[in-house]
Amino acid sequence: MSWNKDVSSKELFLEGLKLLRKGVLLMIIASVVGALAVGLALWLFVVWLTPLHVAIPTPQWGIVPPEATKAPEKLLEELLAQTPYVVALGVPLLVMMLVAVALAIVGLWALFVPGAKKLGRASAEFGTASTLIWIGYFWGVLVLVVAPFAGLGCIICFALVQNVPAVLSATVGTLIGVFVGAVLALIGFIGSIVLAFKLYELERDSLYLAAAISLIASLVLSFGGLVPYAGPLISIAASALGFIALILLYAALGGSIARASSTTTPPALS
Repeated sequence: MSWNKDVSSKELFLEGLKLLRKGVLLMIIASVVGALAVGLALWLFVVWLTPLHVAIPTPQWGIVPPEATKAPEKLLEELLAQTPYVVALGVPLLVMMLVAVALAIVGLWALFVPGAKKLGRASAEFGTASTLIWIGYFWGVLVLVVAPFAGLGCIICFALVQNVPAVLSATVGTLIGVFVGAVLALIGFIGSIVLAFKLYELERDSLYLAAAISLIASLVLSFGGLVPYAGPLISIAASALGFIALILLYAALGGSIARASSTTTPPALS
């Protein structure tokens, strides 16, 4: 491992590890809050759709029951009865989603990306991972945040003036922006995998290796989300593996910080 001699390599290495660990911690918290928000959203969705099964009788043998003629009125009454409960839980749901996004962005932009950059300054061995993480987790996430809101604003404005070609163009542009952001974010994800492997080579801590393998498995499974029927389960498995990888990385970084704090020189690659 070749360390940068122009600056204090140990201080940069230690600062980078601390920033990475704090960023991972915020991402763990964001994942938990996001998972709770998704669970609440699914529960609200079920509650909202329950009146559909109650109010609309199921036809049998092609015969529509007489009660079906009153189904729209009954359905409306049932939906209106559920509205206060849905609204009451919808507000905390929105807050939880915003908190999860904010924590994830702060964890990435203010901690994880700067931490990776410090490791890249401390040693050229981390340069590739640092660059990939900066490109993906800064610019990729920025595009993913800006593109949908900007695109939706343009779509609404063009729709109000009934400019159909402009609406279609804005829609296509939004989709392209989201696609570009997703590709850049994928580059950042790959950078995290490279970083975990580099830290494993340096520290020989099996937790880094387990985290890298979990990230790879999560990445592979994420492409199976579009598989019919099994797609949702595959997506859940991919998210679970990603969460496990964060836990492993957090624990491994804690060990690295303890070792780096107790030595006077940066660790050497054995």
